[in-house]
Amino acid sequence: MPIEDLYALAGYDSPKRLPSFQPYLRAKYDLPPEAISDLERYFELLRNYYGVPTDQPVFPPKPEVSDASKEAA
Repeated sequence: MPIEDLYALAGYDSPKRLPSFQPYLRAKYDLPPEAISDLERYFELLRNYYGVPTDQPVFPPKPEVSDASKEAA
């Protein structure tokens, strides 16, 4: 289980990445389990339609800039 999922379920923010979809929805919104299941199915449909692999995020995070790169700029 990703650490981001545990943070979300405990009510803590994760500084670098969002948790998986289901724990995020549970932590962020007061939705019934049926609504979360419906949203998961819909997003899976979109992921399949646009060909986004399940092991990749839909919106990849921007690469972090190293301190050396900041100093050179």
